[in-house]
Amino acid sequence: MGYLTDAMSAFHALSNLRGPESVSDMTYSEKLKDPRWQRLRLELMEAAGWMCQECGSLTKTLEIHHIVYLRCDPWDYPRHLYQVLCCDCHDERQELTDKAVGALRLAIAKVHTQILVRRVQDICAQAMLAIEFQS
Repeated sequence: MGYLTDAMSAFHALSNLRGPESVSDMTYSEKLKDPRWQRLRLELMEAAGWMCQECGSLTKTLEIHHIVYLRCDPWDYPRHLYQVLCCDCHDERQELTDKAVGALRLAIAKVHTQILVRRVQDICAQAMLAIEFQS
């Protein structure tokens, strides 16, 4: 991906970010037992050196954190949307994310849609640049 300077392009890129649509009738719990997910989670943990990417723990149980949730199977996400975290860091990250999303929803509840569109475009552009910078 080239350098994104156009906020609208970034907005659309993030807005359209999704993996292949899930065609399975499996529950999410069943999907986490699927061999495709089990294989991917082991690959991600191995790539992280079997270490929590947040605290560096080598002894705590590791989990895979989906940074955002998409409408696809858990193994079909772009690789940059996974984090290998220990159970403690994963719980803390999820709790903080839930609080931040809730606070953001309250903060934007009365913002006029046209203003909100511009702000979301700017935020998405910054996020896409951050993703590109980290790659």
